[in-house]
Amino acid sequence: MECASELAARHLPVNGRGCDGLANLLDWIAGCVLVYGALFGVGKLLLHETLPGVLMLGLSAIAGAVIYRDLSRRGWRTVVE
Repeated sequence: MECASELAARHLPVNGRGCDGLANLLDWIAGCVLVYGALFGVGKLLLHETLPGVLMLGLSAIAGAVIYRDLSRRGWRTVVE
């Protein structure tokens, strides 16, 4: 039986890349906020709840800007690595 640390060590890149765990976590959270903010924001607008809809769409846009800024800083090639 293999322990979790041995299993993780076997799958980690050996070239030192991919160590942006915190940045990846931030992008993942921002991606979830972007998708759900857009989804519920559009839903609120369709149900004629203008203020909550606009606020959720604004939050979604901010999350998209966070992802764009981070990937522009780290490089867009990190998405496919």
